Amino acid sequence: MCGGMLLGLGTAAGFSYFMPADMLFEWGWRIPFTAGLFISSVGLYIRKNLAESPIYKKAKEQGV
Repeated sequence: MCGGMLLGLGTAAGFSYFMPADMLFEWGWRIPFTAGLFISSVGLYIRKNLAESPIYKKAKEQGV
């Protein structure tokens, strides 16, 4: 959780440093949300297509 907060703080600081305030408030705030949508899509794809380990499958079959 701390890593995510630091990443968010760094992103906000970077955008406010490199973009004028009016541009940031008008459309610049959408950029991190769009990037987050892309990153979330990649994470969901990886999670859905990652095979379970044989140890987990065996434990699940045994009901452990």
